[in-house]
Amino acid sequence: MKFIKMIILFFPFMLLAGAVYGIFRFAYLRRRGKRGMDGIGELIRLCFVCYIFALCSLVFVPEDFWDKVWLFIKSGGRDFPYFELFGGSYSTRNLFFQCLRGSFRDIIVNKYSVIANIIMFVPLGFFLPLAFKKIKPLHSVFICFAATCFIEAIQPVVCRTGDIDDVIANFLGGALGAAAAGAVLKLRNH
Repeated sequence: MKFIKMIILFFPFMLLAGAVYGIFRFAYLRRRGKRGMDGIGELIRLCFVCYIFALCSLVFVPEDFWDKVWLFIKSGGRDFPYFELFGGSYSTRNLFFQCLRGSFRDIIVNKYSVIANIIMFVPLGFFLPLAFKKIKPLHSVFICFAATCFIEAIQPVVCRTGDIDDVIANFLGGALGAAAAGAVLKLRNH
């Protein structure tokens, strides 16, 4: 439920980021004289920008950040928010290897976290090859792996927990997204 609450709190800001990107992208294309825009390509890029904003909001800001931002807005700017940094940790517990050894109890208990972490990186693996022609689906898998390693290494800075399980789940999600993008690209080329 905390995951859903966070999404609801930053969703208006994600839409604002998408709108700002759309305005600047439209002005850029107009100034460059590109009249016949690729509508689907531009929509994919817009979705990618909104997704990146959402991903960064989920993984790089403290958990109570959006609560405090809304409180600051509601107070008319009187209650300036205080954010704590460098209070996180690293977790070495590994649910996936426990499952390989036959212990499914922990992954069943934490299934929502695992599923959320897989789903969270599917769009990155999917959008990268579709938004950027030079990035192939296989490259997208490597980018997803590098991104999740970076994210989990940085998590303790923003009072979160870096976790090897998240790296594995995010990588699986990125690989699924890249496979879906590869299928879409094959269909589009035929």
